[in-house]
Amino acid sequence: MRCNYHNHTYRCGHASGTEEEYIKKAIAEGITTVGFSDHTPYFFPNGYLSYCRMEPHEIGGYFDTLLRLREKYCGYADLKIGFEAEYYQGYFPRLLQEYRKYPLDYLIWAGHYIGHEGAEDCFCAFDSTTEMSKMRAYVNNAIAAMNTGRFSILAHPDMVNFVGDRDFYRQESARLIREAKRQGIPLEINLNGIRDKRYYPCDDFWRVAGSLGASAVIGFDAHQVAHVADRAEIIAGLRYADKFGVELVDEVRLRDPKI
Repeated sequence: MRCNYHNHTYRCGHASGTEEEYIKKAIAEGITTVGFSDHTPYFFPNGYLSYCRMEPHEIGGYFDTLLRLREKYCGYADLKIGFEAEYYQGYFPRLLQEYRKYPLDYLIWAGHYIGHEGAEDCFCAFDSTTEMSKMRAYVNNAIAAMNTGRFSILAHPDMVNFVGDRDFYRQESARLIREAKRQGIPLEINLNGIRDKRYYPCDDFWRVAGSLGASAVIGFDAHQVAHVADRAEIIAGLRYADKFGVELVDEVRLRDPKI
């Protein structure tokens, strides 16, 4: 694998190491495209601040640092600057307005929440549920995000921890997968789930993905320098894709989120 589009920074509050350490590690391991996609800030009403993403005032420093490193390591690695972002429809236009101030290369969609942070009805996708309405809402949000034309990759698209009816789970997963395939947006086999032995990657999801001919990327989801290009983890990801007949792509056509 020569492309890694999913790396975080300390600004999200749950990652460690410097951006330069990540870049040096990537170059040493033969990664030629290094993408930073830290958790985007959001501009919530009433001053609400998320505990798991950078704050709005940190955006400038994020770009300043990465643009300086892009110049420093030009010729050694192609540095891309992105964000991992939830799609909160009501607040997304304000976020796009902020993005247009910066040379942003791409967005990765993530569905950590059903509803939006700070709302009374917000539900964390990590929490197990048997409610069909939550599974359906998760898929609806992923499809709505794709339909904006702003997102280049779907991060851990199997993150919703639905433990209810498996036929329903597979039907809804198929709905998400078919739309991603139609729009040419790769799904992500997330190495963070593999390294931490989480409930995702989910076999039911990827069995459907393989049967539908979906394409996927290996998502390093690096929160530490060691995660940038761990060979054992890469092999585990490759074997997982092969197990379900999922076609892997390395280089992704990045969609300009500012248009």
